[in-house]
Amino acid sequence: MKLRIGNHKLLIETGRYDQIPRDNRLCPTCNSNQIEDEIHLLFHCTKYCSFKDEFYKKKIENQIPNITQLPPMQATKKLMNSDNYYLNTQLMKFILRCLSLRNNLLSNESNVTHT
Repeated sequence: MKLRIGNHKLLIETGRYDQIPRDNRLCPTCNSNQIEDEIHLLFHCTKYCSFKDEFYKKKIENQIPNITQLPPMQATKKLMNSDNYYLNTQLMKFILRCLSLRNNLLSNESNVTHT
């Protein structure tokens, strides 16, 4: 739910409050030089590959066939606007796993640079 309403820690949101230009709100967990937004988290960030494989191939492929073949914006809309309880639950679990890993990676990075 937080992802839908922009209540999350992705740089697309937090960078707004820190006056970071949109083009500079790059994903701090991967080396893609892509803006860290919801679409990046759901489809592009390489740090979440194992989570994405499990989510898209094992959990929801039968709910939304070929979702990974859709353009990311269209796939995001299908995911975020679904009223399917199972799909929503799996999406929530997937996002929580990604955000938890993100927090751990950034926390570990912060600890390394401060020691």
